[in-house]
Amino acid sequence: MEFIFADDARQDNPSRLGVGPLVAIGGVHVHADAVGALERQIDEHCRDWGFPRAEQFKWSPGSTEPFMRTQLVEDRREGFYEGLIELAISHQVRACVVIEDTKFKTAREQSRDHEHDVTALFLERVSADLRAQTADGTMVVAKPRGGHKEEQKFLSQCLQLLESG
Repeated sequence: MEFIFADDARQDNPSRLGVGPLVAIGGVHVHADAVGALERQIDEHCRDWGFPRAEQFKWSPGSTEPFMRTQLVEDRREGFYEGLIELAISHQVRACVVIEDTKFKTAREQSRDHEHDVTALFLERVSADLRAQTADGTMVVAKPRGGHKEEQKFLSQCLQLLESG
């Protein structure tokens, strides 16, 4: 059994020249036997780096992650992430990320918008990975930004995509 922990992302003004607004969804695949140990080791890693108990880490910290923005910068942030990646490797974690530039057409003609498209592509890749591993999976998705309405829209979209194959 695999657990897939997924989260969405949006960047309206990327810093790279010529890149338009981006939408993405990504996740990590963790074997069920490794989930508990990996979580404990990530918690310990965060404590070792001085994280406040209630603060989560983000790849791109915002205003709700003041520790990362002020205390975990440059080489320290790089070292923190290297440690996380080493933990993931030691637990045979696999990752999948789908990103689209919204200036361009969606990859799938039947997609309603880029968010729908990246979700469909992500689910397709997760399914293919599980088939290749001959494993079952359970997906745990972070709550989308935007409140209850966005959460319901996302869950409904995922259900429709799964039901349509």
